[in-house]
Formats: sequence, structure tokens, C-alpha cells
Amino acid sequence: MEEGAAGFVRMVEEYKKYAAAVFCPSRAPAQVPTRGEWRAPPTGVVRINTDAEVREGRGVGLGVALRNERGQLLGVGVRRIAGTFRPELAEAWAASFGVEVARRLNYARVELECDAINVVKDVISRKVGKGMVILLHT
Repeated sequence: MEEGAAGFVRMVEEYKKYAAAVFCPSRAPAQVPTRGEWRAPPTGVVRINTDAEVREGRGVGLGVALRNERGQLLGVGVRRIAGTFRPELAEAWAASFGVEVARRLNYARVELECDAINVVKDVISRKVGKGMVILLHT
């Protein structure tokens, strides 16, 4: 149990460093390339941003952030999963987790944003079968 709690504390500390670097306006811009500026969802819609990290021998980390049209953070979620997964499956799992967090917080009008093109295509096409997202719900 201590290892799990220590791991969570470590994730929180890493997030604090990330948030300070990203949200602190007094710092110089990061040298990491980005996909561009964040665009607000339509009024009354919550944007679910998700991401996954696969670490060899350490499992998978999932991250979720929910924001409104003003960019206000409405909720976050992190989850660590033991095991080894392909990156595409980890990204699909993060997307599913993001929807789960939004449901728990009673947000019905949402849009999902993730950086895994196969997950995005499966969601857009409402694919039926053995797609990445479908595997998580069967």
C-alpha cells in the first residue's frame, strides 16, 4: 500500500512541476514543440483532454483534464495500471477513462481530445468490432 501511495505522491509532485512550467506566465516559453494553442470548446461543452504514458516495467499512466469554454479546469484524473500495453491501447484506455471521469462529474455535453489518431478515428466512425476503444468496453 505504501508503494501505491508513494507512487501517487510522486505523480502529484510531477504534475506540480508540469503545471508550474505550463501555467506560470512569468516563465520563458518551453522549447518543446506543441500542436498549437488550446482552442475552447463551444459554450456549455466540456473538453476532455487525455493522454497515456507507457513505461517499460512500470506500467501505464493515464491522465485526464476537463475544461470549460473559458479554459477553467473542472476536473482531473490520474490512474496507473500495472502491466505492459501497446501505446495505442493505452491511449484508448486513457480516452475511456476521460469519459468515465466526465460521467462521474455529471458532464453530459463533452468533446474528447487525444493525440492518438487511431483512437480518434475509431470514436469518430463509431466503429463496431474489435477497435481499440471497443476492446475496453467488452
